[in-house]
Amino acid sequence: MASAFEHATSPAKVSRVVTTYGHWQLINRWLSEERLLQSNVSWIFVNDKPDDPLPDEMKDRINRFGQVIQPKVNLGRCCARNLGVQASNSIWIDIIDGDDIPLPLADDFDIEAEESGFIYFDVTHHYFQQGQIINDADEGWFPPHLNQLLFDLIGNYDPRPIAVMWRRSTFNALGGFDGRTDYVEDFNLVMRALLSGYKYTKLNQRKGSCQRVPSGRTRPPIVAVANLHNWELARSLANETTLSAVNDQIKFWRKAILWAGMREMEKSKPSLQAKLREAAKWLVGIYSK
Repeated sequence: MASAFEHATSPAKVSRVVTTYGHWQLINRWLSEERLLQSNVSWIFVNDKPDDPLPDEMKDRINRFGQVIQPKVNLGRCCARNLGVQASNSIWIDIIDGDDIPLPLADDFDIEAEESGFIYFDVTHHYFQQGQIINDADEGWFPPHLNQLLFDLIGNYDPRPIAVMWRRSTFNALGGFDGRTDYVEDFNLVMRALLSGYKYTKLNQRKGSCQRVPSGRTRPPIVAVANLHNWELARSLANETTLSAVNDQIKFWRKAILWAGMREMEKSKPSLQAKLREAAKWLVGIYSK
């Protein structure tokens, strides 16, 4: 396996960083797409699930695309993505989750983005039905009121990697994804970019499809803390029109943290209990302001 710090011999325009995490079979479906093998694109696969190594039958096919990085431990999604970016030397970074389906990029996609730190793309979704991939129209990722709030705050309905491409220099200047905001790190990074003064370009192009996951999935209680942090940050992007809705989200996630703490404290592992205690201290500080 290639070292995480082994750079390509010549810079590409785009490095497409794929975090695989248990999705080898889905990835194998699109590895046969010859149009993805573009001369100005390099591929970096980060297997962030050490107990699920690259299948032998896929090695030749995936080696045609690029390098595979195999951390010895599960680093978490943010750190895995950052590790892949660290191994790149391109102008642009395209983060691809393991259950995404990438599409070929237009050669001149960035012609209007010379002064932009990141680019918004259109999004399409897919889901699985009896082993088949079914394409689905984009209706926004969040409930309608949150879709509109996100659009008003950050200029787009969707901050996930399927909808965003980063200039590598911008990504590095921001420090990459913040592991403390796992699960909602995409929204966090976009907000930090805007608050740092970076501009964006919005294109009517697609660079991939994202799996539509059924709603109602459970998340670790610590995710509520990350959500609260993000919406506190969003206050700095809010105006007279959006401030009330942002404050409503802050109140919602404060309550979610308190309820999650009450439910989980007794049954959680010591490491999670420590994180919940830190969240409680943070809340005390918020409420005392």
